[in-house]
Amino acid sequence: MDMILEEMSKTDSVIWATPLYHYGMTAMLKAVMERTLPSVDPHIIKEGDTYGHPMRGENPYPRTLLFSNCGFPEFNHFDGLISQFKCLFRGNEDALAEVILRPAGELLKVPVPELQAQIGWYYEALERAGREFVSQGKISPEVHETLKKDLMPTELFVSMANEHWDRCLENSKRP
Repeated sequence: MDMILEEMSKTDSVIWATPLYHYGMTAMLKAVMERTLPSVDPHIIKEGDTYGHPMRGENPYPRTLLFSNCGFPEFNHFDGLISQFKCLFRGNEDALAEVILRPAGELLKVPVPELQAQIGWYYEALERAGREFVSQGKISPEVHETLKKDLMPTELFVSMANEHWDRCLENSKRP
């Protein structure tokens, strides 16, 4: 972790990526986040309306892109994850530069060629977002809007997901 913290202090940007598990980040990412504690001074100071630890060094948390997906069809399921990152960067709010959230993310891994052809536009927008973040330090509003579009109608997604889980549950009952 010492090496990772040293590299983080030298870089101008970091990408944090996690699927959403129980409305938050994975345990592995949480462990890494917790290991960034040496980036803060242990003293307690008042920052605005609340108390916290002051940051150490000039660049304790470089500009960050947070990317997450989940199996639910709505964006509000990411609220806890976003809140935790905002707490991590309290006092350095500019660090959380960009956020890309993908509800119904299961569709991105489904090996159905017809479906992949229908959502190719999303992969293209992700590539553009990556290029913009690296070259400009931000993602254009147009690309953000594209990335927020539904991959398919919510009712169809929910129906497909539930049919999938019905098949899984039925198969688990077989000897």
